[in-house]
Amino acid sequence: MTGMITVTIWHNVTHDAAGRHTGPLGFTPGDQMVKVFTYQAEPCGRPPGEIAEHASAAFNGAPCRPRTRLAGPRRAWPGWGAALPA
Repeated sequence: MTGMITVTIWHNVTHDAAGRHTGPLGFTPGDQMVKVFTYQAEPCGRPPGEIAEHASAAFNGAPCRPRTRLAGPRRAWPGWGAALPA
């Protein structure tokens, strides 16, 4: 068994001079961030990028990409560039 890691979800709450939320534009050093959630995860051999992608999908209501191709009907998810299992 591998050790557990801590995954922390942050929310960008920065606004521009006009008061518009800039979070959807990405992160820029100096942006104001708020910790939203922290949990323990077992890496199970996954690289850090895959763990981060899974956390991002889970907390943004997006489907997680499967590690292996699954049988069955498939449909495309907008913005993912690939078909995922239905």
